[in-house]
Amino acid sequence: MRDPNRLDEIYEHIKERHKTLHPSRGIMGLLKDMTQWAVYNKIDLFYLEDDKVIETFDKYSDERGKDFEFNIGPRNSHPERLDMPYQYLCSIHKSNFPDWRFFQLMINFMDDYGKNCVSFLDDGDYLYDSFNAFIKKVTNG
Repeated sequence: MRDPNRLDEIYEHIKERHKTLHPSRGIMGLLKDMTQWAVYNKIDLFYLEDDKVIETFDKYSDERGKDFEFNIGPRNSHPERLDMPYQYLCSIHKSNFPDWRFFQLMINFMDDYGKNCVSFLDDGDYLYDSFNAFIKKVTNG
């Protein structure tokens, strides 16, 4: 069994980079873009071990952070809005899917929810409701 506490560092690191380099983007829009970047760069995120997530996210973030016009916008001045959603995602990951790798959870969720729709999930109630429905479906709860 994987140590669920390993996830704290991953979520915290991604959240801080998100707040700094991509402050106006939603969580799932950012992660969807990263999965597309990874496909283009021939990186299989689904099987990426957790010890490589931060390194890979930093490569993505450094490369894509310069490219986005999305970094300007009404949410840009409130990056602290990301604190609760990241805390929530880390918590559900640790409690419901502790053995799943970081991107294993995110990609399974995107596949289940629909990759075309996932970027419309902002950092509020729809995100929580969608993940709660995903948890119920996957855990038969």
